[in-house]
Amino acid sequence: MGADTELDAIAAVVIGGTSFEGGKGTILGCLLITVIANSMNHLGITYFWQRVVKGIIILIAVFIDDTVSKREKRRMLSAAGGES
Repeated sequence: MGADTELDAIAAVVIGGTSFEGGKGTILGCLLITVIANSMNHLGITYFWQRVVKGIIILIAVFIDDTVSKREKRRMLSAAGGES
């Protein structure tokens, strides 16, 4: 029991808002990934495709986190350059 839960844990952390550069997340990611997993089980989606969907969710969340992080860094750099 509990085998193959690594993907769920990673997905929950990333969806919850925890950045790979540090920071805090929320419980929302755990709730959301659990609802998605249970929904796919009830729909009869095979385990392989469930993992594919969770992987895609992780990729999307990482892409969004990276995009937001880059925007914040650019904004901070431009603000620091403008004050000089």
